[in-house]
Amino acid sequence: MQILKSCKSWFRLCLLLACVLPSYAQEYVLNGDFEEYDFLPTDLGQLDYCKYWFMPTGGTTDYAYMQTTNDFYGGFVSEHIRPCGQTTLLYPNRGKAMAGFYIYSGYNYREYASTQLTQQLRKGKRYTFSMYLINGNTVHNCVIPNVACNGVQVAFTPIRPNQFNSDVLNLNPTYSIGYRFFSDTWVKISHTFVANGDEAYMTIGNFKNNANTDTMRAYIGRKIWAFTDSVYPNPVSYIFIDSVSLRPTKIPISSPKLKDTLCLGQSIKLIAVGEKNLSWYQLPQDSLIAQGDSILTVSPTKSTKYRAVGNSDTLIFSVTIQPPPHIPYSDTSTCQPLGLFLGKTTRYDSLKVSPKTDSLRNTGTYLLTAYQNGCSAQKSILYTREDCKEDTLRFSICEGDTLLLPSKTLTTHTWYKQTTLLQTSTDQEFQVQPSTSTYYRVKGFSDYRLFEVTVRSKPIIPFEDQQFCPPFEWLIPYVADTLLVNNQKMDTITKAGLYEFFAQQDGCKANKTVLIAAPECPKPDSILHIPNAFSPNGDGLNDVWQLRGIQQYPNAIMNVYNRWGNIVYTSSPGYPVPWDGTRNGYPMAVATYYYILELKNGEEETMTGGVTIVR
Repeated sequence: MQILKSCKSWFRLCLLLACVLPSYAQEYVLNGDFEEYDFLPTDLGQLDYCKYWFMPTGGTTDYAYMQTTNDFYGGFVSEHIRPCGQTTLLYPNRGKAMAGFYIYSGYNYREYASTQLTQQLRKGKRYTFSMYLINGNTVHNCVIPNVACNGVQVAFTPIRPNQFNSDVLNLNPTYSIGYRFFSDTWVKISHTFVANGDEAYMTIGNFKNNANTDTMRAYIGRKIWAFTDSVYPNPVSYIFIDSVSLRPTKIPISSPKLKDTLCLGQSIKLIAVGEKNLSWYQLPQDSLIAQGDSILTVSPTKSTKYRAVGNSDTLIFSVTIQPPPHIPYSDTSTCQPLGLFLGKTTRYDSLKVSPKTDSLRNTGTYLLTAYQNGCSAQKSILYTREDCKEDTLRFSICEGDTLLLPSKTLTTHTWYKQTTLLQTSTDQEFQVQPSTSTYYRVKGFSDYRLFEVTVRSKPIIPFEDQQFCPPFEWLIPYVADTLLVNNQKMDTITKAGLYEFFAQQDGCKANKTVLIAAPECPKPDSILHIPNAFSPNGDGLNDVWQLRGIQQYPNAIMNVYNRWGNIVYTSSPGYPVPWDGTRNGYPMAVATYYYILELKNGEEETMTGGVTIVR
């Protein structure tokens, strides 16, 4: 039965460690307050009833549990709190339970309390053990007096201690109290130590025999108990323990710098203040890279994080790598001076050239030094100024078109856009598609040519899908040299339908499809109609910009803008005087203008669009 009981206890401990260990991440002693139990004690010597604790020898360690403030289980009522009667009860330090045992008795009789730690201690790490002790606080009629002794010790072992008899347990203590202890109130003791790395069990008791245990008479209340061998043949020391704890020693780690920025190729010292024995990891792989020192010198090639791990604290260092500035220039042979400038591809704060110059004009070797965000880079280039002549070819293309630039040599030649190297090839044609006017160069054996490329804009067809309530009349303004509507020349559109516009200006073409719809409309007087063009030429037709239905919006605000965003006409409130196409009495140029009409009809509705002045 005893073996079966031990197996059940071991299985229960393993199950708890597997299921709830994360909640004990910093506490290595389970049930250090003795509050959890398998069975309530009914007599003395039943520590095995308490969860996770056991008696490592044949001694009968006691387990006390208080059901109410006046009644103890386990025999710990008034007549059993000591080997004889007492007048008052003894309460636990915290909660309702505690353990009690002999640390000194005749014939070297000993009792101990043992438990398995939640996990094995780590070598070289610091831990702090603590517990509360008391002998008692009552006056009783004992014939065996209590004594003070230095027999409070704690031992940590790699294997479970097991001894059948009740003699002194031969263990090497990690902690000894160091003085003759006796107290009638709870006293906290604690001790910090460095682990060997194999500790898995903890045992509390006296590991010295009587000859090596220092004792003296004890004071109980106000009564001094003296003893001699003839009167008191078996003096003892009995203690209660409660609130047992074992935790990693909290040693905070700090650093004067947690973030640093380095130039590529530089080194830095990461300094962790606090513990000396640290483990250093590189993230995100979390790989161990160093151990034992509080200073780590690193030379990362990219931005990296490092983690310093101590006995009970962790510190993260972030090292940011600033790349060196890019120097886009290389060995160059050209007929033209090479200008050195800050461009979109360089992005450096400053550039120094030795010998000092702002452009390369003479053949020679130049040392370029660029600076960016506190980092620098150097590059030596050979510039060769050639005595050559360039042929100039001029091209004109429309926006979005491509152009084939010809080369007159079959040998290797180099293409440039202005001073930027594009490619080196043997192809006799090079395709480009510039978005703005620019120039290109080709350089090769007997081939030095400059290509000036002018990019012309395509005509803009400023018409959008429209919905009109009939009758309507849409005047088509001038927008290009050639403007065809459905392959015809039209000045006015009066019918709904799908219209294909084609425009040509300076040889560049554009086309656009516009849908003009005529939905079911309310009465003409209630329709707001805004013409897209008018002709203030004094012929009596469409001389002003008449807005049909605007009288429905007496609080409206009308603003008309030119292409640069300047107001050329404004009317507020309402639109009492139609615009006649002038500004300050001067006629406006033939062009398309843009309007913003705020109706101010309670819904803050705004209408926008374009209106074209034609002559």
